Amino acid sequence: KQALLSSACGVNKPVIDASIIVNKGSQLKPQIHMVKQNMEKLLLI
Repeated sequence: KQALLSSACGVNKPVIDASIIVNKGSQLKPQIHMVKQNMEKLLLI
């Protein structure tokens, strides 16, 4: 699952935990939303 989480976060190194913080006015909101969706898909595995 580390590899799947790493992929969902868009990184190559193993990830064991992640937090998502959203600022409503952020220019990164679309990318943050995509990462959040990818991580939620992992919960279904």
